[in-house]
Amino acid sequence: MVYIQIVSPGSDATSDSASVLVFFDQKRYLFGGCGEGTQRLFAEWKLHLSRISTMFLSRLTWSYIGGIPGAFLTVCESGAPFINIVGPPHTTNVITGTRFFINKRGLNPIDIDPTVQQIVDDQLRVIPVLSLPGSLVAPMTSSSTCSASGATIHLEQEDAKNKAATNYHPLPQELMQVHQRVLLPVNAYQNTSVSYIVHIPDSPGKFDTKKAEALGVFGPLRGKLVKGESVVNSKGITVHPHECVSPARPGPVFMIIDCPAQEYLMGIVGNSKFHDYYTGGKFSNQVKCIIHKVPMVVFTNEIYTTWIQRFNTNVQHILLNDHVCSRTVSLCSSALLQAKLHLIHPELFPLAVYEQPSNTGIARLPPNVQPGKHLLKFVLTPESSVGFDFSELLPPWDSEKVLSDIRSDSELVAAITEYRRNCSLPPISLESVPMTGSCQFERTLALEGLSSLPQAVPSIARNSFRIVFLGTGASLPAKYRNVSGILVTVAGGGSFILDCGEGTFGQICRIFGVSVAREIICRLEFIFISHIHGDHNFGILRILEIRKQAGCKEPLLILGPPSFWFWLIEYCEIQDLMLPNGAASYVYVTTPVLADSRSLPEPLRAPMERLELQSIIPVRVIHCLDAFGVCVTHNSGWKIVFSGDTRPSIPLIEAGTGATVLIHEATLENEMAEEAASKKHSTTNEAIHVAQQMSAHALAMTHFSQRYPKIPLFDGAPKEFPVIIAFDSMIITREQISTPDPTNCPTTPTTVTSTITGTVTGTGTGTGTGTGTGTSTITSAITSTPTTTTTSATSTTTSTPTTPRTTTPFSGLVAPLSLLFKEDLAAQDTEDT
Repeated sequence: MVYIQIVSPGSDATSDSASVLVFFDQKRYLFGGCGEGTQRLFAEWKLHLSRISTMFLSRLTWSYIGGIPGAFLTVCESGAPFINIVGPPHTTNVITGTRFFINKRGLNPIDIDPTVQQIVDDQLRVIPVLSLPGSLVAPMTSSSTCSASGATIHLEQEDAKNKAATNYHPLPQELMQVHQRVLLPVNAYQNTSVSYIVHIPDSPGKFDTKKAEALGVFGPLRGKLVKGESVVNSKGITVHPHECVSPARPGPVFMIIDCPAQEYLMGIVGNSKFHDYYTGGKFSNQVKCIIHKVPMVVFTNEIYTTWIQRFNTNVQHILLNDHVCSRTVSLCSSALLQAKLHLIHPELFPLAVYEQPSNTGIARLPPNVQPGKHLLKFVLTPESSVGFDFSELLPPWDSEKVLSDIRSDSELVAAITEYRRNCSLPPISLESVPMTGSCQFERTLALEGLSSLPQAVPSIARNSFRIVFLGTGASLPAKYRNVSGILVTVAGGGSFILDCGEGTFGQICRIFGVSVAREIICRLEFIFISHIHGDHNFGILRILEIRKQAGCKEPLLILGPPSFWFWLIEYCEIQDLMLPNGAASYVYVTTPVLADSRSLPEPLRAPMERLELQSIIPVRVIHCLDAFGVCVTHNSGWKIVFSGDTRPSIPLIEAGTGATVLIHEATLENEMAEEAASKKHSTTNEAIHVAQQMSAHALAMTHFSQRYPKIPLFDGAPKEFPVIIAFDSMIITREQISTPDPTNCPTTPTTVTSTITGTVTGTGTGTGTGTGTGTSTITSAITSTPTTTTTSATSTTTSTPTTPRTTTPFSGLVAPLSLLFKEDLAAQDTEDT
């Protein structure tokens, strides 16, 4: 059986590219795009990414190609030797740019220029149709054929002179050197769109055994006839294949039409390559399905509708755009996990938000047009099964699945009940659980200045912060954990991102809804990239795309390693990311320069002023070349320390002393300390030890190996500060971290004596002395409600105890989590044993 299947209809917030998978018994082909998040969809639905031999790209915008680097690394991990990338002009240049992140061979690019007439391998014959904005038809010159054989794709140009004139770069060994600069053609981006006409091989004719017997053909001679060879029978008579084998049945044809705007329209409807497929044409009866990746303004255009009518009326059509395709919950495993966590603590674990389109266009669709859906199939062979197959469509959300899993475990229900009571939360309800959160706010968040936020998302108090974990997994996107990304928002609504892995924007959309997510991206002040590894930065270009689409007027500040800057420069020669007002899309400050600078670089002044930040200090850590952690300090005194990927680092401990929260990688469990050291990562126990040495008020562990899909293994948390196991979409605030535990609250006044110039903030019992300017915090083992006194000499600050508040939401969280994931923890223990 051969069929096509919609992996992504292009209506998801993560990417507006459509992904269409073509299934053969041994091979897979991906058409359209491989945007951010595609790999997670393959993992979710067990579609076996490693079986893809070739990707056919329609465009080179990041929304179409953002998932390719991560997908290739997954293919390499599976042992597959190569993957072919076919796409518009300059595809080779884009793939060459990945040398900064990928040091493996096997990513084989091929550029489709106007001279390429078809791409052929043993399963497909593909005819590309190029379209440019504003032109009638893409120019056509001499013809050529691309043929796939073995592990490589060979581009054979008939016109050798034309081949020599091209400026496309191959992939010689020297280009794999990370820091080599590749000069690309000036103004390389052309906004070329490629549609594809795809021929499936003809089905062989049936062998007639009676005719063969009558003609005296027996044994191996019959096999030769089937292969199209003439044979000589025992009587010396030549028998030809057509005498025993019926004619081959012409193979089916499907098309993928990519027309991003009306400016591309004439380049498609006026292209002569479609003539043989119109009614009465040579291949007209072979066309079974046409997939349209076009906006409604194109699909309803009279020119386009007239063009569609030129094909046979029995041709079936699939329409892919965000007007008719629902934004369904595609990452079902992650959503199911989030719903269970939401029952434990709704503010720490808000439900995902999916804003549905109006779907006003569905009523106007002709009867032979089907809106695209995740996993929708169209069978191409055998002939008796040709047509739509809806059997694998995603089922509707079943809240009973969540509830039955919880109800069946009385010990878990008791643990959740006890935990919620300690957090002053209402009792757990096991009657119903929603699939997703609401996009409407019941309260006004004037401090943030955003139009609306999901109900469970906490607002931000003055001089506070909100940390949202967008991705908490290491290396590659997976079912339950996306790759690294952390969104920090301060009072007033300004925000910054610490690492920006693939799918970062999609994660923001799932937490806040698409409209609010776009506002957040527009108000983003800077992105910090800890190091060059792709799982920490592949999401930036999608952020830049969104800012351009939203009409942002100021460039985004990016702090990161020099090599990532080189890659941005190269890619922006392929895709135009300039802002609508002509401003650059970003301003880049390298972390080595910032770390060594004695004065604040000018690009940082305005963002820091708007965020009310006192300092942004990169700190070299132990991982790879130009790897940095960062300490971000607010004018009010709070400090967020982010480790990036690293071994335990003394400079980071020293720079982050007294951190309000330390966000530290904890890639592996303590039993794998040797492997963690060899890969320059940290274990969970090492992260805890760093927090203790740093005197951090709280530790949030993240960047877990995907060998721990739901919860990592660690030996236990100390009692002196909260240890937070970060999950995707988890939200924490300053107030949650600093809430005192009533069991440790003193019952008598406490006194702190301090010598300081400036503001003294005292907490705890005992006596401390400090000298300096600015803000000094003296912390002891016992925490109480602090008071503040301003002085220029020796002063005594007295703290009067108040009625104890509830414990932090993290102090008892391990108990219900351990019970919720007890099967996973048991499986991990068994695997380790």
